[in-house]
Amino acid sequence: MWFHTIEYGSNPLSNSHVDVFFYYLRNVSKHNPKCDMKFTSTNSKFQKKMVAMLSKVAQSDNIESEINAKQDIIEIIRGRGISCNTSWCLVDFVFLPTWLPEEKHWLLATLSFDDRAIHIYNTMANDDAELIVKKALLPFCKLLLHYLLLTEFYERSDIDFTSKFYSEKSKTDCFRHSGTYMMSIDKYFVMRKRFPKESFDLDAHRSRIVFSFYSYGMSKQIYAYDSESECVDHVAGHGKALPKRTSPKKRRGGNVMTRKRKAEEVVGK
Repeated sequence: MWFHTIEYGSNPLSNSHVDVFFYYLRNVSKHNPKCDMKFTSTNSKFQKKMVAMLSKVAQSDNIESEINAKQDIIEIIRGRGISCNTSWCLVDFVFLPTWLPEEKHWLLATLSFDDRAIHIYNTMANDDAELIVKKALLPFCKLLLHYLLLTEFYERSDIDFTSKFYSEKSKTDCFRHSGTYMMSIDKYFVMRKRFPKESFDLDAHRSRIVFSFYSYGMSKQIYAYDSESECVDHVAGHGKALPKRTSPKKRRGGNVMTRKRKAEEVVGK
């Protein structure tokens, strides 16, 4: 049923589908040499945390104090909290999967630090779409900049903080936003490929995603593959991944390191 939902679109994607996809994509960013884009993503729970926090700080005069008291969101921004994560201080883009409960619809919000904006990739078409999307993005637009103030983000040297996107606003002014093929377009984006708007074949893309998930999952089982990036250093800076020590025991199909390399090739496809 899990794969059937992706292949045939019989039901909306579940939190599990979204979390597996973005975990897979974070692995691609770390293991695929063809992927030179610096990015990370959140998971399906992140939006819920942000919505709850916005409700909590709505009447507060000191937002930083309120959000600093609850560290789980800050941990994710610093590169911890979810598997294979990277600190937001080290990336150019953050993918924010966003669920619209009343419409039973996923959209992709992409946080871009270069132009200080949240870009929206959405296929929902109805008269109220713009208002619905704005409401869903409100926690991100209002709170994320406050969280960044509590990290080392403004110590970055690779962002031009004198550009008009930053110099014309205060550090806590809302992110601007511009407005699934959520999974498909995300993979094209990180590999810097042009999205085929005119020749887009939804059924073919569903099948491609199913095959990618299935082959990746099987490679982890058959080759005893463990992602190095799942072993996170929670003490020293920004969620840097520490390599796991793997015993070179002989098993069917070669030693562990050989199987690991084969599995990484699957991730890179």
